Amino acid sequence: MNTLRQKNDILEMELELAHDKMSQQQETSRTLEEKQRELHLQEKEHRSAQVRSQRELEALQSLSQSLANENKGLREERADLEERIGELTEMLNIRENRVKRAAELINEFLERYRLTSGRLKQQIGRQAEDCEEFDRLIQKLRQMVNIVSNNPESPTIITNRDGSLITNLRPSTTASSSTNSPSLLSTSKATKQRNINKNIGGIKTNINRRTKTD
Repeated sequence: MNTLRQKNDILEMELELAHDKMSQQQETSRTLEEKQRELHLQEKEHRSAQVRSQRELEALQSLSQSLANENKGLREERADLEERIGELTEMLNIRENRVKRAAELINEFLERYRLTSGRLKQQIGRQAEDCEEFDRLIQKLRQMVNIVSNNPESPTIITNRDGSLITNLRPSTTASSSTNSPSLLSTSKATKQRNINKNIGGIKTNINRRTKTD
């Protein structure tokens, strides 16, 4: 009886130990499961973080490529602008040179105009004086023509090369002889008229020469 009781106690002790051991194993299993869940969560979070990092990296790479392309475009645009600025600067320099040359030509033209205007005024003044002188000479010649026409014994009118008038007195014997002959008188009048016309032509020629020389 005692032996059975002892065996029973031993079995109860073993059962209790087994129960304790099983409890420990269950606790260990729960701990392991908890750790496994934690590891799974950590791994999941790590994967999520890795995915986010990969996406951020891809976004950064895309942004970097976009910035690189934009930078390249800006460099090309800057080169084009610098080239255009160079062309505009050259055109501006050419235009400034043209404006400067035009101003010089205008000044030269104004100077020539001033000189030409002065010369024209002088020529007009001299021509006016020559015309007045010519009118006076014509008036004198007309008076002399009238005298010659009315007086056969009047002196012959001759001009020098400069257009000045000189007279050539004929001897009284010639005049007296001419008065006695009508044919000689008409010939003398015709000769005097030709001399007068010749003198008028010489005066005109001298005036024209003076005008061209001025």
